[in-house]
Amino acid sequence: MPHLTHRELTFGSVPCLVTTTVGSVPTAVMYVVVAAGHALRPLVDDAGQIIELVSDDSHEDVLSRATTYLQSRFGCCGPPVSWPDLPVGTVRVVLSSVPFRPEDEV
Repeated sequence: MPHLTHRELTFGSVPCLVTTTVGSVPTAVMYVVVAAGHALRPLVDDAGQIIELVSDDSHEDVLSRATTYLQSRFGCCGPPVSWPDLPVGTVRVVLSSVPFRPEDEV
């Protein structure tokens, strides 16, 4: 049964979250974290489709591919942002109607 894992990092100055499914087909979906950590904007391609990376290999492979993609788009990888006003376990809103497009700037 697939399950989700989350990894939050900063690329350049952009806080990002990578959500991966671990199971028969590992996948990754990437988000830009906004609104002081309370909301997520999914990364989309030029056609407006959510960017989903798939691996035939492993969870580590798809996470590595997502990291490489985010580094090429925003810059060097760094530690996650500390969100002092975001209690542990806070549910974040996914802003699907406001995706992060290639031409968007942070």
